[in-house]
Formats: sequence, structure tokens, C-alpha cells
Amino acid sequence: MKLSPAIFAALEVASAQRDPWRLPTTLDPLHYNIRIKAYLDPEDQGEDNDTINFPANTQQHFDASARIKMNCTEPTSEIILNSLYLDFDAGQTSLKRGNADVKINSVVFDNDLEQINEEIDLSIDYRGYLQPNNFGFYISYYENEGVRNYVASSQMQGPYARRVFPGFDEPGFKAEYSVTMEYQQKMPWSNLDYYPLSNMPYKGQAACNGNWCTQEFEKTVKMSSYLTAFAIVDFGSLIGEKDQLMSATGTDNPMWFPAISTERVTDQFGSVLRSYKDMGVEKADQIALPDFNAGAMENWGLVTYREQSLLYDMNRDRFDRKFYVANVVSHEMAHMWFGDFVTCQFWDELWLNEAFATFISYVGLEENRDSNNSVRESLKWNDDSSVGTWDLSRSFIANRYPAALQHDQTTSSNPIVNIENNNGKVEGHPQAGSSNIIYSKGGIILKNIRCFLGDEVFFGGLQDYLEKFKYSNPDSYDLTQAWEDKRKSVGKDTESEKYDESICDGIGFNQKSGVLMSGKTVGEHWDPWLRQMGYPFLTVSYSDDSSKAGINVEQKRFLNNPDDDASNPPSKLNYKWPIPLQTAFKTNGAIKYMATWIENGSIDFAETSDIDFAIVNADYVSFFRTKYDGQILEDLLNVLSVDHTEVPSFSRANFVADYFAFAENKPLTGVDITDTFEYTSFMAEETDFVVWKISLVQKYYDNFGYSVDLSKIVDMDREAMNLALLMSCQYGNADCLANSKSLIEKYDGSLQNEPDRDQKLTAYCYGIQESGQGEWDKLWASYATEQNANELYSIRYGLACSKDPATIKNWLQLIKGDDIRTQDKHTAINQVSGTEVGRDLVWEFIEEEWQWIKDKTLQESWTRASSIISTCTSTFSTAELKQKVAAFRSAKSADIKQMGLEGTFDNVMTTIDKNIKWREENEQNIVNWINENGNAGGDSGDAAAMAASVFFVLASILL
Repeated sequence: MKLSPAIFAALEVASAQRDPWRLPTTLDPLHYNIRIKAYLDPEDQGEDNDTINFPANTQQHFDASARIKMNCTEPTSEIILNSLYLDFDAGQTSLKRGNADVKINSVVFDNDLEQINEEIDLSIDYRGYLQPNNFGFYISYYENEGVRNYVASSQMQGPYARRVFPGFDEPGFKAEYSVTMEYQQKMPWSNLDYYPLSNMPYKGQAACNGNWCTQEFEKTVKMSSYLTAFAIVDFGSLIGEKDQLMSATGTDNPMWFPAISTERVTDQFGSVLRSYKDMGVEKADQIALPDFNAGAMENWGLVTYREQSLLYDMNRDRFDRKFYVANVVSHEMAHMWFGDFVTCQFWDELWLNEAFATFISYVGLEENRDSNNSVRESLKWNDDSSVGTWDLSRSFIANRYPAALQHDQTTSSNPIVNIENNNGKVEGHPQAGSSNIIYSKGGIILKNIRCFLGDEVFFGGLQDYLEKFKYSNPDSYDLTQAWEDKRKSVGKDTESEKYDESICDGIGFNQKSGVLMSGKTVGEHWDPWLRQMGYPFLTVSYSDDSSKAGINVEQKRFLNNPDDDASNPPSKLNYKWPIPLQTAFKTNGAIKYMATWIENGSIDFAETSDIDFAIVNADYVSFFRTKYDGQILEDLLNVLSVDHTEVPSFSRANFVADYFAFAENKPLTGVDITDTFEYTSFMAEETDFVVWKISLVQKYYDNFGYSVDLSKIVDMDREAMNLALLMSCQYGNADCLANSKSLIEKYDGSLQNEPDRDQKLTAYCYGIQESGQGEWDKLWASYATEQNANELYSIRYGLACSKDPATIKNWLQLIKGDDIRTQDKHTAINQVSGTEVGRDLVWEFIEEEWQWIKDKTLQESWTRASSIISTCTSTFSTAELKQKVAAFRSAKSADIKQMGLEGTFDNVMTTIDKNIKWREENEQNIVNWINENGNAGGDSGDAAAMAASVFFVLASILL
């Protein structure tokens, strides 16, 4: 192949009017015909392919052609396509109009902007590279008896399809795809046959000539380029081309649980949205890959996963991995409706894909209830799975609210619809916004919309939205209009309503009528939550302390940094929000609920008397923080001190988390850390999982520690046990530490001596901490032979916990080497950063191994440098450490700019400044409070222990 050297040159784009990050809209792709011939064997790269010309660290390549049929929507003299790391044969580039050839004047390749700029183009032959970087069409391997078995697979989101074929690599350009793959059926390292996978089923049988085979696939439906998928493997998928139906296997097969999860959540989505088969893709393969950058990817018809995101051993793997696998499978299948069938126009509205998949994944797991609130028999979960017993409300609130509230309380956050506060545009997928905002906050707002619209309007509107915009790219206004139209047709909502139970459960389930303001559209209710960053905190008090007949509400934007300006960055919505408000109050011995809307002003409880206490934002139905003033605070503190269980657990968790947040910004809230300790002293008696998970310990350990009867424990209590053990050992519980040491000393790598699946994180970590080098070496030796991805994570977690600096330094070097896969390196390093000994050693590692970090970032497209830097420095809180980071930043400024880490270091310095200030203002107050209250309540010292625990949590996690 004659290659154009211009691919390696830069080009100045002539048109200054065109956004360099966006393709022009003069052409619309209709159909791609992609043909790929992949060379997986590094010893056989075909003729005239000298690997010396391949990119760094690359030994394999693919030859390919792209035939693109386009519709010209406006007169133009050029065709501009996205491309990166592709070498083109300029002599084989041609264009036809009908059957007539069209002359090509020039072919110019623009590598800096990841685009091909040609005056005209249609058919292109080229060469691409199977790089070991987990992006585009990439090479990977697994080991079998010490032999590497290579496989090829793809990851196209965000801008990575351009590494596989030239095209219109933006989500708004949808087209049909016809794919042909050429592959070698036999490889010298494997006794199994290789076979290809793509989005669609096979179009007939493969045609083989010797060892090379050619497989065509059926034409896809219209979809975005980032959803295309290719794989060449010698192992199976869950429901794949080799007709594996893994749900028919036994529960001891690690593919059984994800297989039944896939089948059940797909049926559930079909029940509440529309049938999967009606959308035009006949299959839904699920395949686990040995190397994968993300957790999973929603390629239509071929969903790809990390092994630990899909495979689950019912006997060995922790419950949190079981929930994770079910939730990830449900998340990816939800994308078939939200992301694949309908897709955001551009990345600034990525929430239409990801927030929906985040929230709807819980709908996929929930019991399907009819109008009488009875579970439909056809959609009951398999009893062996135990999913039907899970408390999804608890999981959603504990997993999503803390991350969203924490990340959205700064002026460097971003809106869910990331246009406002962002100069009106987003420059590509990396600038789509924080995942904690798009996924977690976006999912919470969708839960809130479901709650206050009611299921009839929420799902009815979504069904209409999916039908109207199928195979296309709606925006957020289209979505809220679909709900508004359905709301009008149903016509049942009221402005305020009282209930004997919460208006909805923790994931928004509501078969009652909706509660909405009259005269305002659905969009007007929720646009302020979608289109501006941040959230409010409400200061609430009784309208009259004597009668308690209502409450006054005042809202302000909440920020955790006293130095931040609440008006920045400017917002057209002025950081005001209409508040969907649920208030609970105890009256005449029963908890009653009231749902309504408010911005500022008062709410009348209407004919309610003898109120013992009131709770605002009861059961976490909405997204804000609540500060109580006056008698309403006194009432709540009184009941919490006498019998805290009278207040529902979600509301207790809400109260504790809010008041620790308020203590971070006393000038705004008037709350300091000693106020918080006083108000939350009931935590010494707390044993509820949600309260501890959200607010972060002897009572908890007594209930869920090593003494638990493992023969009787259920899934949700396993989650509590895992947390209780980790927290108790972290804060020095002697019994916890002794048991952990005993378990790690007993462990010899055999299954019969392996700790219980939900005790092993604690046993590995604190057993290693309390033991010697021999136990560390033994655990590391087991890593070499272990095949279970979840167990490998647990072992890495334990290895990070040694208190010996030399051992940790050695571990960091092992992480850097080949024994730890690229996809796992940043997690392993971050685990070390989370330990008392490891944090400073990781910073030394960053300084000493900077060239390695730089090379992986620039040569292998590694995207995790920001993660290890941010995690390591997140608890730096002294002027000395600040100076270290500042000096390093100055010395490496050119590298940092080249690696795209300037924003990371900006955020790091902001965090360190905030930590220093918080420590200066609060450290002595905390010490004084502990000294003054250490013996409060008798000889137990629970208050002091609680205060010390919370202080360390704040110091190590929240700051």
C-alpha cells in the first residue's frame, strides 16, 4: 500500500468561521460499508508491513476500506471527516456521483484536529493500528497456561471511532452500517477457533480460503458512529454467535447471574418502555474482555464489559460486586433505549444517554408492579438470584446522593445540560462534564421527575418520546415537552397533596397522581435543575413556634468553600430553583407526608395540629440540603436524642450529611463543627446502614461484625457487614483487627481457606496491615494464578494496606510493571493513596516516575494520570505539601500542558487551599470538643469515639 506521509503533518484550517471541534453540516452520512482485515499475530503482519513504522508500543495492525454514501444538504467543495492514527492510500481515494466519477483535486490530512479535510471524497483505503491502549479497535490478551492469547475488540465512545474508520464521528450524524471482517480462524497459541462479532447477526456463513475467513454482517439500523463495535475472539459471549444461552447453565457458572440479569431487565424495559425487538436489532450479545478502559459500553447488539463488570461467582465474589454486575448490565441495556435508539445531538446533552441509563437501571432491577401494587408473575426475579429481595431505594440513595451533592457544591461544577456556565458550547466528549453530575445528579433529577409526575405520566411520556424521536437525536426540550403533552392528556396532577406514606419510594415509584404547579410547564419546573450548576440549601423554621401550623422556607445556593462567590460563574437562572418539597411530620402518633412546590415563602400544613416534629425533604425525594432553625430544630434534636429510630433512616442520613457539609462553610450557614457534633451525637447509637454509608463504631460492629452467622445472612445485610468491618478496623477496633490477622494467616491461596466473600476486603487489608512480609508475599503469589477479576481486585486492595514503606514502594513498582493490567493501574495506585502510609509514597512515585506517566499518557493514550494526581493530593492540608505540588507543577509545566492536565492541577491547588483553611479553622475546635465531651454520658465515651471517627472521615474522605 502506498501511504501518504501527510497524515503526520499539521494543517491550519482555512475557515475561521467554522468551529474546529465540530463537523460542518453540509453533508449527511446515509450508509457506511466498512471492511476490516485484522492481523492479530505479531509475527504475521502480512507483506510490506514493517512494524518499525508502527506507532510506539504497537505490533499489530489492520487493513481496511470505507465506502461512505452521503447526502449533500448544502453546496460545498469539500468533504471533512474525522480521522486519527489512520494511514491513507491517496491513490485509492475516489468519489462517484451516481455511476460517474467525480474528480478529486487534492487530499489533505489534518492530524492535529483529528480530521481529514478533502475537497471531495467517498471511497477510502487505509491502514489502522491495533494499539494496546483500549481505544478504537485495539489489541488485548489473556494468558492461558503462561501463553498469551491475543484478541481484538473496540471502544468507540467518545471520539474513538475515528481511529477505526474515517467518518462523521459525532453522535448527531446517524447512518446505517454494513460490516465485513476478515480474520484468521486458527492462531498458533490457541486450540480454539477465532470468530468475529459486530453489532448485527451474521449474514450467512463465513467464506474461508485457507486460514483466512471473511464474515459479512447484516446491515445495522440508523445509529451513531460511537456505537459501532468489532471483536475477534476465541471465547464466548453470554448470548452470542455460538448460541450460548448461559442462563440455562447452573448457578456455579460466573456467566449465569449476568445472563439472567440481561434477560430479566430487557423484559422489564420492554414492559415499561417498548419491546427491544421492535427497535430493529435482533441480538444483544454481552461479552467480557480482558482489557477494557471503561466499566462497560452500550454498543447496540454487542455490549462490551470489563470482566469484573460482567462475570460474577455466586460463591466467591462480594455482594457489592453482585449488585454492581446487575446494575451495570441493567445500565447498559437501558442504553439500548436511551443512547442507541434515541441519542443526544452532541456531548453537551450527554445526560439524555447517561443520566437515563443511570436511573432507569434501577427501574430495570425493581419489581414490576401493576396498578394494585402487586408484582407481575412474568417479571418476578429468579429466587436463586435474590435480586427480588434487594432494597433498591437504599442502594440508589446511598450510591448516588453523596457523590452528586459533594461534586456540585463548588463553582467549578457544571450543569447537567452543559451549555449554561460554559460559554454556550462544549468542545468534544472530554468536556461533556463531570460524570458525577451527568450520571449521579442527572439520575437523581430523573428520580425526582418520576416522583412528582407519577408513573403514568413519566413512563407514558417516555414511550411517546421514544416513538417520536426513534433513530434520531432529540434535545432536552423535546423530552420535557413529551412529558408536558402526556401530563395534559392525563390531567390528574394537583398543586399539593397529603399522604399517609411518602409520595414515592427511593427510586421514584409513584402510582398516585402527580404534584405540579399550575400555570407552569414540566420544563419550567425542572429546567433550573438541568441548566445551571449547583443546588440550594433551605433554611426552614416553623411559621409560628407555638401552633406549628406551617413552615417558612428561604433558599440560597450552597457552596462548601467560604471563599467562593455564589454568583459565579454567571447563570441566566440566577441560582434560584423551584423546590419540589416533601415534608413529613409526626402528629397523633403517626408520620404524615405533604408534597408541594415552593421557592421562598411559607407552607401551610392545613388542619394539622399537635405536631411532635417535622422533617423537610423527607426520604431524600429531592436534591438540596436542609438547615433547621428555632423550634423545628429543637423538636428534631429532641426526638433524635430520645429515640432516633422514630425518624426514618433516610431522613436521619440526610440530617447528618447536611450538617457536616454546613460546617465546611460557617460564614454561609452559621454552623460550625462543634454544632454538628452536638446535633449528631445520636450517631453513637446508630446501626442503620444508610446513615453510616452516607454520613459516616462499636454498635454497628456488634450487629454486623465478624460474629455474624454467615449461614443466615441475606444479601442486604452482607453489604452492611462489609461496611461495618472496614470501618471498625479502620478506626482500630481490636477484635476486628485480631480476626483479620487470623484470617490472613490462615489463608494459603486455597478456596477452602479463603475468607468469606464479604469479609475478604477487610481480612486482606487489615490482615496485611497487622501481619508481616510473609503474608504480603503469600497474597501476592496468589495473584499470579488467580483468574477471577473480582478476586484480583480484592487482592490488590489488600496489598495496598501494608504499613511498611519499603513494601509499598515495591508494590508501586509492581503496579508499574506488566503484572498489573493497564486498566487496573490507576485503581491500584489510588488504593495506596487511600492508606495512612501510602499517600506520601504515591506522591514520591509521581515525582520519580513522571516520565513513565508522561509516556503512557502521550504514547498509549492513557487517561488516568488526572485520577492518580487528584486522589493522592486530595487530603494534602499543609503549606509544606502545597509548596511541593506548586514546585512540581512549575518544573513540569510544559509536560502538564502537553498532557492536558492544567485543569487537574488548578483543581488540586484549590482543594489544598480549602483543606489548609478548614484545618486551621476547625482542628483545635475538634480537639477541644472531644476533650470536653470525652466522658459525656458515663463511662462509655461513645460521644468522643464518634467525634474522633467523624473527624478522621472528614479528614480522609470529605476534604
